[in-house]
Parts: sequence; structure tokens; C-alpha cells
Amino acid sequence: MDLSAFDLKGKVALITGGAHGIGFSIAEGMAKCGATICFNCSSEASLEKGLAAYKAAGIDAHGYAADVSDEDAVNAMVAKIKAEVGPVDILVNNAGLMKRVPMLEMSHADFMRVIDVHVGGAFNCSKAVLPDMMEKHEGKIINICSMMSELGRGPNDDSLFPPLAAVIIVAPKGRAIGRPGRSELDEKSTISR
Repeated sequence: MDLSAFDLKGKVALITGGAHGIGFSIAEGMAKCGATICFNCSSEASLEKGLAAYKAAGIDAHGYAADVSDEDAVNAMVAKIKAEVGPVDILVNNAGLMKRVPMLEMSHADFMRVIDVHVGGAFNCSKAVLPDMMEKHEGKIINICSMMSELGRGPNDDSLFPPLAAVIIVAPKGRAIGRPGRSELDEKSTISR
């Protein structure tokens, strides 16, 4: 397959939740297009498994364990990536966790943990990489969310996912970043395209 239209040579891609599953598959595709892959996961155990999976796939990936819901941990991770690999050109906010219980049985603490990882994590990671993207007037942020945002399964299953995923879908639609009345992401910038 000719991937020349998707040339990512020279680009650093950070995929959160990229040790396995959808995140790994996204990273694998980006690596085939020439991107330097950095992936994030939440634990050292996942990090080791992820590094082994990338090695088995023939991908020289850089792995970083950090809780995306922890702003300080995310800032430290992004700074480490910048020092070791370079500034992030492409961010894929893919990290998530599943609490597959009926809404009426889910505790408020469990619900807030899901929100913190899915929504807070996307916010923290985007905020951490934006300064370098804005300085270069170039970059991409891709937010991944569950198809349950469109479908839902009703009150007896994953009923929290439609409103949660809707937040992830709608939040990035706003273009203004920074001072009120001034859009940092103007038509000259590829960040918003």
C-alpha cells in the first residue's frame, strides 16, 4: 500500500493509552508512515508489556508511564519527551478506562475517575503540548472517544458513555485558545486543521 500521502517522517507522535489496543494500532499505523512513536500508559507493568509489543512489531518506540489525569505528571512526561525525542507534533488523546457497570450501580468516585481520565486527561495532555505547537504554528491533536457517544446502550449498561464522549467530541470545537478575543489558532495555523 502506498502511504506517501500520509508521510509523517520527522514528526513526533504521542499516543496516550498506547501500550495496547486501539492506541497501539494507531501508533503502529503512524510508525508505518514514518512518525517517531512515543506512547503513554498508566503503569510500569503496562509500559514493559507495551515496549515488548512495539519491539515485536519492529517499531522503535519510546514509552512513558504517567497518569494522564495528573497535570504535574503529564507536564513532566511531555518535558521528558521533548528532551529525549523532541517536541510533540501529533497528540492522540486515546487514554481511557472502562467501568462496565450499570449507571445505578456505579459509585460517584468511579464515575469521577472515568471523567478525570477521559476528559481531564485529554485536557492535561493537550495543554501540555500546545505551547510547542503554537510556537511552530503547526501540530495536530486527535481526540478518540467511544462509539457509545452515538449509540449508548441504555440505563442498564454503559449509560454514562454518551454524555462523557459528547464532552470529548464537543470540547475541541472551540478555536480560541489563550486570551479572550484572540484566537491563537487562526487560519494560518495547521493546528486546528
